[in-house]
Amino acid sequence: MQPAKTIHFKGMNFATGIAGSLTAKIVIILGLLITVGGGIFWYISIRTDEKNLMDNTITFMSSFSEVVKKSVRNDMLPYRREDIQRTLESIGASESIAKVQIFDAKGMIFYSSDREGIGHRADHDS
Repeated sequence: MQPAKTIHFKGMNFATGIAGSLTAKIVIILGLLITVGGGIFWYISIRTDEKNLMDNTITFMSSFSEVVKKSVRNDMLPYRREDIQRTLESIGASESIAKVQIFDAKGMIFYSSDREGIGHRADHDS
């Protein structure tokens, strides 16, 4: 078995060369600063994107809620239950919408795009 070879750097071994070299120190420090700075940048960027996504989702859901209210308002005034139910079922038939529900003051489902849910208490996760 041959003895391990040492890499020489201008007459010194490699580790001593790096420790004594100003260029190597600057390269290592700049590498660390770039890595830390990049990590901070991406962390802030991801957090900002998450906040923007949540804000956009809330805005979309608020406007969607207004559309549903306006869609059933004219049927609610004369209390046309079947027309209200038909409207909710047609809105709930969209692939991007799981279900649409209207609750009474006690939290019971009064109208729903899923007829089986009518008369039950609403989930707290809804």
